[in-house]
Amino acid sequence: MTWDLDVFIRGLGTSSSHTATAYRSDLNDFIAWCERGQLHDPSQVQRAELRRYVAFCTTKGLAPRT
Repeated sequence: MTWDLDVFIRGLGTSSSHTATAYRSDLNDFIAWCERGQLHDPSQVQRAELRRYVAFCTTKGLAPRT
């Protein structure tokens, strides 16, 4: 399995192009963070990694909802 953003973005269906662009940007940031942590495949990401990523985002000043 690989990080296939195009499939995910297409799955958004009728979402606006702005939404798709924002999701792609956010997911690219998440993927870069994962790969720095040696997570090279989405199947390697568990709840603990997601929680660490949310914590990392808050240190950058982003709201947890982001």
